Amino acid sequence: MYRQGIAPYDARQKLNCLLGEACTLLVTSKDGHEARLNRDSIGKMLSNSAVKKSVDNGFTSKQHFAVVSDIENVYSNSVKVSSSPDRHGYPDVTIHRLAVPLHFDNGAAYITVKETLQGGNRVHSLELIEIGRLERTLGADGVDAGQPSVASRPNTSTNKITSGRSKVNS
Repeated sequence: MYRQGIAPYDARQKLNCLLGEACTLLVTSKDGHEARLNRDSIGKMLSNSAVKKSVDNGFTSKQHFAVVSDIENVYSNSVKVSSSPDRHGYPDVTIHRLAVPLHFDNGAAYITVKETLQGGNRVHSLELIEIGRLERTLGADGVDAGQPSVASRPNTSTNKITSGRSKVNS
């Protein structure tokens, strides 16, 4: 499903069914990081800017929509690779990044979770990225090079990220 991709309408329809009448879903990563998925999350993940990031990273928009439409499975096999303060300086906001390898084009889903004191953890976005590029983004020590340093970052390695590959749909 991921390699061939799906249309944006089909992705949105699948995600709306996943949320159901409650319009929200709690998802848990492989290492226990919980986040809420809601209609705002869907809008962000299906946005033109999220799709553009995946396309700029060498994937198709249909592949992006396919992976997003399977966010429950993708998130449940992901691991947290970094945490950092909000880049705009909001003291009550922390940004968490999770990753999970995919079965095609040496790709990974790179998930952003936004944590606020009032709203808790919410899935904010998802982009497709090549694992080698993700490693360079995270740096040798597993720290997201684009974010300020935080002492409480998980130990990240290629093995940690790629360990979930067998459980993610293809």
